[in-house]
Amino acid sequence: MKFINAFFIAALFFTVSIFGQSKNVLADGNPPLTQTMVNRLTTLMQWSLDADFNDDERSRLRAAVVDYWRNGDEKSINSILNTLAFEQKLASASEEQKRNLQPQVQGKLVEEFEKEPNEPLNKVLLAAFRRTHASDVSLIDAQNGEAPGILVGRWQVRHANSLTTQNAYTGALGDGNGMIAEYDIKADGSVIFSFFLTQNNYGCVTKIKTSKTGRVAVGGLRAVFSYDRGTTTSSDNCNKQNNYTKSLGATTETLDFTIKTEAAKKQFCFSDGKLKDCAVKLD
Repeated sequence: MKFINAFFIAALFFTVSIFGQSKNVLADGNPPLTQTMVNRLTTLMQWSLDADFNDDERSRLRAAVVDYWRNGDEKSINSILNTLAFEQKLASASEEQKRNLQPQVQGKLVEEFEKEPNEPLNKVLLAAFRRTHASDVSLIDAQNGEAPGILVGRWQVRHANSLTTQNAYTGALGDGNGMIAEYDIKADGSVIFSFFLTQNNYGCVTKIKTSKTGRVAVGGLRAVFSYDRGTTTSSDNCNKQNNYTKSLGATTETLDFTIKTEAAKKQFCFSDGKLKDCAVKLD
């Protein structure tokens, strides 16, 4: 009788275990998608984005992942599995290592999400990130121009081409090509934008300098630069028609942006739908 009771109890535990496991499976596949996997992914994304997801965001994240499995989207499934493999490795890191790693992970994820912002999971995660961090760059009153601390400072974009050209007749080597753009944002919301470009084409050198002043207003992760005046100067040693100085009228530039850290340097990464670049914060 004791044997029968023991067998019955063991069978009951086995049944409960199988039942519990089947409830945990959200979609068939290799491997099957389980609620535990979704929970792990949710926790990792909250840490990575430094965001606390609300119930709606959790539900939409779960639905997006379930769709990957139900639709047999192997690329997305493998991406989720690789992300969960990273989560396992992260578990062995020290708290200090995690603190140092988190800004880099956040910056890279947001950068990748913004490449395909309408992809279902990316859309959910970007919305959660922007909602959570909206207070970091609180809405600015454009009239008083109070700038958020997160954007205050000098941010510089620098691109250079070390290639040179040679004059076929004289043999003279020309200078390389390059550009520097800089946003100097003050605590009161004022901004000075500077731009310098040099182009060398077989000894013909064109140089363009632009300077604009105005104010910046920020709402969420969007910055609106309103310039009230500026000047552009062009010089060309081969074509006098390209030598001029022009006064610039009022202009507006709207940039969606994120702040990330790479190689121990803060970066102001921005896009206006056509132009996409990152400016490094100067010491």
